[in-house]
Amino acid sequence: MLEEKLEALSRVRAEHMAMPFPPGFRRVDVEDRDMLMLDAAAYGYAADVLNGAFPRTPTRGPHTAGDEVRHGAPGNR
Repeated sequence: MLEEKLEALSRVRAEHMAMPFPPGFRRVDVEDRDMLMLDAAAYGYAADVLNGAFPRTPTRGPHTAGDEVRHGAPGNR
């Protein structure tokens, strides 16, 4: 089941990268977070997961993409 989820994440990430960032979202803030940075944080999180940067068993509670914008990705802290 985990492998299927990783394959799905890989497909979604590839689709995400194939699309241009919507021009209307540039310089748009959501709760004081730039949309471009949130987009980059989500991509970075997916890349870290696919590159094995996280344990297979969660070690902490849920967080948001905004956490990476504020604090850096878990592997870069």
